[in-house]
Amino acid sequence: MAANNTKIAWTEKTLNVAVGCDRVGANTECEHCYAAQDACRRADKPRFPLYEGVIKRPGAKGRAFDWSGKVNIDWNKLKDISRLPSGCKVFINSMSDTFHRKIPDDFIRALFHAMAKRPDVVFQILTKRSERAVELAPSLTWTDNIWMGVTAGMKTSLNRLDDLRKIPAKIRFISAEPLLEEIDLTPWLADGTLSQVLVAGESKSGFRPMDDAWVRKIRDACILYNVPFLFKQRAGFKPEKLPELDGQVWEQYPPVAGTNVEILPPKKAWWATGEATPDPGLLPQARGDFDYDLLSEEHASELKAAAVTIRGTLRATMESMVETGAALLKIKHLLPYGFWGAWLEVEFAMSDRHARSLMAVATAFDGRMEKFSDLAILPATAISKLAVVPPEVVDEVLEKVRAGECQTLNDVATIIKETVPPKPRPAPKASVVVPMAEKTAPAPSALAPALSTEPPAALVEEINNLDKRMKDVSAKLRTMEQAADQRTPEHLAELRLEVEGILGTVVERLVSAGLLPAA
Repeated sequence: MAANNTKIAWTEKTLNVAVGCDRVGANTECEHCYAAQDACRRADKPRFPLYEGVIKRPGAKGRAFDWSGKVNIDWNKLKDISRLPSGCKVFINSMSDTFHRKIPDDFIRALFHAMAKRPDVVFQILTKRSERAVELAPSLTWTDNIWMGVTAGMKTSLNRLDDLRKIPAKIRFISAEPLLEEIDLTPWLADGTLSQVLVAGESKSGFRPMDDAWVRKIRDACILYNVPFLFKQRAGFKPEKLPELDGQVWEQYPPVAGTNVEILPPKKAWWATGEATPDPGLLPQARGDFDYDLLSEEHASELKAAAVTIRGTLRATMESMVETGAALLKIKHLLPYGFWGAWLEVEFAMSDRHARSLMAVATAFDGRMEKFSDLAILPATAISKLAVVPPEVVDEVLEKVRAGECQTLNDVATIIKETVPPKPRPAPKASVVVPMAEKTAPAPSALAPALSTEPPAALVEEINNLDKRMKDVSAKLRTMEQAADQRTPEHLAELRLEVEGILGTVVERLVSAGLLPAA
């Protein structure tokens, strides 16, 4: 499922590409975190791998549980953004904070770039870590469908609105949930910082009270400055959603962006700018747990470093294809037989076929990029095709690319088809037809006369039991073949004796029944 439906009044769906958090301070809006309570029910259950380890028990200050501080991310879930239904509003990371320090910069950039490609969907992002949002804002892809908000339900949190003012989102909003005291939003309403205001009391266990007078003050200011206002709920264990305030339900939204939103290119990442390699702990991590303990310490260390490099260079351009393929060629020999595919899948979600294609590109073009740099305008699939054709075909494609006559995969495929002769099909094997008159019946088996007698029922049952034993032995042999490290001479000797014993018993019973001649 791409996203979950939700009861959160100001959105329609939630999509969590990250799970886990920690509290920004004591006696803040985080004190009775609803997300921690929800995460507690899913933590460490196999059905919810993204929640693994995010909750600790017991928590601080006598709590039965709390956030552990671990944050899990899932690069694969970024693909779910492309599957969202058109025209919906989606709250991103309701079970985390998109700008948490433990979420890598590159992951956040990739998230924003994916959201920018869906201008028909409104994405709502909410943070208490506004200072990091300001730091990353210049490198993120901001389109009209990405709404940016901060949580501020106390006077001490209003500085986040000053940070929000510096963020170039078209729609900026505040979630005053939980609203814990009277606050004045006039400065940020008057200067146009805020495009929407959400207000709600605290819910679930341990909720703190909220006064309707605080809500009215904010609502009246919104009316004065013509800013949409939404009153989600009062304080309570399970409060009513969208209740009336002064005889009216307040559920107002900014205008929804249209579908023709310009998609801005993201800022170049560190591997494209030539900057120093960042701390590996901040880079995209593996989607699973590849067991490096199965390898030597030296090889494991070199492979981990290679994984960091390859993740950074894995981009669909010719240079990065060559660089990635060269890196794979360099370290492939370090993995024992059978480990290659697992390492590719865990570290990069890459198939063996894709890896071989990249290695072929590196073999064909590494060290010769100056000559073939014009081919970089072709799609990655076309470059992969050129890596396995004769050099004269590559030269012809290069010449047509420079002339503007070859730009697509179909163009390249057409040139290859016209230039490379098809492989000759092997001649069909001649079949020998035997005339019916020459066909002879097979010679009778030596056992045929002896087996013409109907065997007794008891013997049939015994033979069937021996057959079951033989199948069990065969299953053991298959298991030992699949786990070669457990195969020992002692195991094989035991199975050999058991097979000989079963066959000997079968022959003995058949002879005693007169169904086989005695030796």
